[in-house]
Amino acid sequence: MHDRSPTIFTDPDGTLCVRVPLANSDEFAEAYADDYADLLRKGLTGNWQLNAPNRIGRCRIAGYVQCSAPAEIDGRRYTIVGVARIIAGAGAGKIVRYRDRNRLNLRRDNLRILTVQRGRPAADRGE
Repeated sequence: MHDRSPTIFTDPDGTLCVRVPLANSDEFAEAYADDYADLLRKGLTGNWQLNAPNRIGRCRIAGYVQCSAPAEIDGRRYTIVGVARIIAGAGAGKIVRYRDRNRLNLRRDNLRILTVQRGRPAADRGE
């Protein structure tokens, strides 16, 4: 049985971070320690997992970090949530992109929110 306790570390910028082992993977996600503490205060569990990646033809769609949630967060009902969405504060009609393209880097400054319009985010239309 693996130890799945999160570990605290300081990133190169001197910011306190947490490294969270993922339940169904040998990998881990990283986030700022204050964001992790905020997630726990909101009732999310520290039991994070990498959702199963999908395969569509030859294109592999990477998974993302998710966890169990209480019935309600900020007035919306959830059972499983994308951790990046909660950290970034992405509401309905919004998607989260990762600046460094690493879906395991959940540091707030690595996350950006895009608005979906007509089924495609503005950034994908060249705007």
